[in-house]
Amino acid sequence: MYLVGASGDVVSLSAADHVYTLNEVVAAQCNLDAWRLRFSTIFLLHNPTLVRLYDALACRSISILQLYLDFIFVEFDTLDPPTRHKYLEFLRDVYLVSDGTEMAYYVLMCR
Repeated sequence: MYLVGASGDVVSLSAADHVYTLNEVVAAQCNLDAWRLRFSTIFLLHNPTLVRLYDALACRSISILQLYLDFIFVEFDTLDPPTRHKYLEFLRDVYLVSDGTEMAYYVLMCR
């Protein structure tokens, strides 16, 4: 089966051990396809008309924050410096701007 990945490309689910749907748009520079190769994990761009299909395929929804906590930051030290920079830029320029209230809460909780 083929669906649209978070990066906008059509991806096959046949080799995936884990499939997640992202309700939020992730910048192309975040290269979520790298996780497919490293961990057999695919991130799909959420399509509300496919919710029943996602349920049937046991796809789980994941937020941008959870994506960073569960995947990106876990492997952060293995990423090359330009890739780290891109992930951090996305957080700064897109996520922190669009969801500052929730992020401020998490920052306070981590102190």
